[in-house]
Amino acid sequence: MKLLSIFSKIKRSDKMKNKFCSICHTMGVSTTLSLILDCPTRWNSTHDMLGVALKLKKGIITLSSILPELTEFQISEPEWFIFEKVHKFLINFKSLSSRLGGEKYVTLPQVVVSFNLLIDKIETTITQLDEKIIRTAIDEQLILSFQAAQDKILKHYKKTNWIYFIDFFEFS
Repeated sequence: MKLLSIFSKIKRSDKMKNKFCSICHTMGVSTTLSLILDCPTRWNSTHDMLGVALKLKKGIITLSSILPELTEFQISEPEWFIFEKVHKFLINFKSLSSRLGGEKYVTLPQVVVSFNLLIDKIETTITQLDEKIIRTAIDEQLILSFQAAQDKILKHYKKTNWIYFIDFFEFS
């Protein structure tokens, strides 16, 4: 992913980090945000990385257009649009993982209900995009991405259904 490459390169190079801060300062963009790298096993990291990127968009665009080592990672406007859509979509995952994670005692019914909420959100999003009268190539790309997410969640959901069934009869 281009954004991950840009963030990784900035984080590894003090010179690039200073240049980025200078550009952001000149453009009036806050530099108090830490660059967050996506971790595939943590839903929140993708949401957080995209959130930071969207806030630092002007600085990222400028930096990647003037530094030769970043020009191959320039992010197009359609890609920024996708980032916005995915960031907005992932707030549901962040909210649920925050409620279910950490120090809290999570029960199986909470997990099953959470899976159902996520599946419903994904289905609603796919339906909304699918029912658009005029669909763009970006809409098509988003539909495929959301369908892939749905497939992955359903794969794990199917594993919990029988456990929930057994748990219900064992303790009733």
